[in-house]
Amino acid sequence: MITTLKTNDRYIFAYIMWDTVDKDGQKDPNGEYLFIYDLWIHVSHRGQGALNELIGMIDANPASKSAKWVYWEREKYGDRMSKLINRFSIAKKGVHYVVG
Repeated sequence: MITTLKTNDRYIFAYIMWDTVDKDGQKDPNGEYLFIYDLWIHVSHRGQGALNELIGMIDANPASKSAKWVYWEREKYGDRMSKLINRFSIAKKGVHYVVG
């Protein structure tokens, strides 16, 4: 899945690519893990709440409801995987969204 943020002119200034996966890292719509493939925020929008907004959008997405844990690759550390982070502790940082 790709979640994006756009300016009023409809230009994308941030995106996050993610999927729910099983314990083996295979895509699974009912997986207990949420894997973040990629994250990008334009330099002019960093520090302005874009990451919190993206987190809130993922949390509100019905496709993410089965996930209990979140992880990603850490490019800075030789592509090691991050520690597993409880999905609900991350969701508290997100902007609240209601899907409807």
